[in-house]
Amino acid sequence: KSKSQQVEEANQSRVKIEEEIRIIRIQLETTLKQKSTAEDELKQLREKASEAERLRKLAQEEAEKLRRQVNEETQKKRKAEEELKLKSEAEKEAAKQKQKALEDLEKLKMQAEEAERQMKQAEIEK
Repeated sequence: KSKSQQVEEANQSRVKIEEEIRIIRIQLETTLKQKSTAEDELKQLREKASEAERLRKLAQEEAEKLRRQVNEETQKKRKAEEELKLKSEAEKEAAKQKQKALEDLEKLKMQAEEAERQMKQAEIEK
């Protein structure tokens, strides 16, 4: 091989190696951009997951609060129903006692009238 041929082959080899280096650098840049994009996406996903967890906890607390309110209202309702039942029973008892008092009063009136009639009869018979 001549000297000029060797120089030409060396130049071609150098150009080929420089081109491969340039391609590797482009691939490296692309890989670094992809890595950065993936890291950004991962960060966003973690933030979304954190926000979702925060909202889940809030919803759970709200549900617990509503459950407590329902329980309290149910207890109030039961208490009111019990009080209403007792009041109703007391009113029935009072009505019974009033009716009995009226009947007793009527009996006493009749006894008084009978006693008065007997007194008049006794007066007449004297």
